[in-house]
Amino acid sequence: MAAVDGAAKPYPSFPRVKTVVFGLALLPAVILADDYAGGGLARPWKAIIEETGAWSMRFLVLAVCISPLIRLTGLTAFASFRRMIGLFGAFYAALHLVAWMRQYGFDWPFLAEELLSRRYLTVGGIAVLLLAPLAATSADVMHRVLGAVRWRRLHVLIYPTVIAAFIHFEMARGLLRLEVAADAVLLAVAFLLRRRAGAAKSRAPAL
Repeated sequence: MAAVDGAAKPYPSFPRVKTVVFGLALLPAVILADDYAGGGLARPWKAIIEETGAWSMRFLVLAVCISPLIRLTGLTAFASFRRMIGLFGAFYAALHLVAWMRQYGFDWPFLAEELLSRRYLTVGGIAVLLLAPLAATSADVMHRVLGAVRWRRLHVLIYPTVIAAFIHFEMARGLLRLEVAADAVLLAVAFLLRRRAGAAKSRAPAL
């Protein structure tokens, strides 16, 4: 979802590895579904909200970190996993949102009031709104429809999205303190490297 700066490149594909990564990324949802079906969750919707929110945050942070990782290591193979990881961030965010609405019986007036009156929910709602167009335009066909330049400009939204998501979970105390600190460090490094790459690109002489 977060694009690497510059022209699109034919990144190598690893179908078997992608299958393994897909299965591992889906595993938390499978475990949650099994616990829910088996009655293993004392407060099911609260547990689902917390777990899906935490996994959404993890995948979004990882998606943002892939581009800097490629710049640091030169290993473009990581790029072939970026879209999948970003989409899993959106997937768990959607589960998080649906579980939150279900916890209150899809009481729309109450949910709207909560979104407007609780700041951490307002910030979370903004994160979801920003994430939606990223997920909707992640397919290759949308890249062709929008064109490379417009597609890259749109997907810069991944950065305010992950910042809003981080603020939401920090305010809601939805993540362990150590994980919040780790996310903050990773995001700071990723943004710093992106800024440095952008500055270097702007100073480069035109050919």
